Amino acid sequence: NLTQTICQGLILRSQIVTILKKEHFRDIGEQIEDMKYSELTEFYPRYPDIDDITLTVADQNKVIDCCIYMNPSPYTVSPHAPLTKVFTLFRSLGLRHLIVVNNKGEVEGMITRAELQEHYLERVYSMKKEADSSVIVSNPTSDLTSIQHHSASMSPSSIRSKILHTF
Repeated sequence: NLTQTICQGLILRSQIVTILKKEHFRDIGEQIEDMKYSELTEFYPRYPDIDDITLTVADQNKVIDCCIYMNPSPYTVSPHAPLTKVFTLFRSLGLRHLIVVNNKGEVEGMITRAELQEHYLERVYSMKKEADSSVIVSNPTSDLTSIQHHSASMSPSSIRSKILHTF
């Protein structure tokens, strides 16, 4: 249950896939040497696909110490963070994902860049369809509800362009 999981850090899928591909896992209690950074990034920029990895039954009972590879202090946001703040974090920091944690540090979810863009643009586009004139962003730091529309003839790409230009 994610709502009862305290955020300890973040490990990327590409790192996990690389660790699995290189079979850098161990039996409980067994000690193994940490992977070097050059080994962890060996497949960059084309990391193996998770579907290309096959594990034996014995391998499936082994463990990976993720602590040595994870980022112990990833960027996080509150579940009540304004969408514009989240959008700005993604754009200004070049994030691909953002962990949502409550005030107790419990993980409530994760927002990916793709989900944010899709959600943001769908919301803006649906608001545009209800209006009858062109898009005006009155204050880029305010909530999405401040976006007013003045032209129903604008395409989703032109709306996206105006919004992204504003931020």
